[in-house]
Amino acid sequence: HLHNLVTTDERFAFPNNYQVLFPHTFLTTEAFAARSIAFFLPKRRPMDNVEWTMRSPQEDEFALCVSSCQSPCMGWVFPRRREHYARYLTFRDVSDGEVARWQEAFVLFLEKLTWKYGRPLVLKSPPHTCRIGLLLRMFPQARFVHIHRNPYAVFQSSRRTFRVSIEMHRLQRPRLDDLDDWILAQYREMYDVFFEERGLIPE
Repeated sequence: HLHNLVTTDERFAFPNNYQVLFPHTFLTTEAFAARSIAFFLPKRRPMDNVEWTMRSPQEDEFALCVSSCQSPCMGWVFPRRREHYARYLTFRDVSDGEVARWQEAFVLFLEKLTWKYGRPLVLKSPPHTCRIGLLLRMFPQARFVHIHRNPYAVFQSSRRTFRVSIEMHRLQRPRLDDLDDWILAQYREMYDVFFEERGLIPE
């Protein structure tokens, strides 16, 4: 798992499981609450059997989902409204006000992490693949690492992850008969935008 490997470099910091689950309060609650919450978590991630602790590196997308509700991951919670939340994948069909609210939540989360650690941050989030232009407008000196692998393996992994995540988080009865089409549509949209915007990344 490359994300976990990169975050072993102590020159950098990263958001962990607790921080992305509690982006509003982690600065004051993590020290005493993380241990008690960890008691209820499985030792391995249910979708891929990777070690899972409150201190494990985690995707910043989940913090943005919690703090702004503007994330395609909200489709796991409300699977019958996933098309509504899908627009937050690229933010291209979202109002300026909504974009500003998401940016504010993102910056606040990163400011808290920077205050806590005082080191450059390593972030990992698949949706950022298609947000290069948006991210560069916010962080002109950001650096990017594009992780890619066999698309057939990505599809199988996505199918497993989505099924498990929807079952864990859903507040509606899910509609899974078109899950494969949904995964492929998101993948296509993500990479159409990626290929359009990757030239914006400075050498």
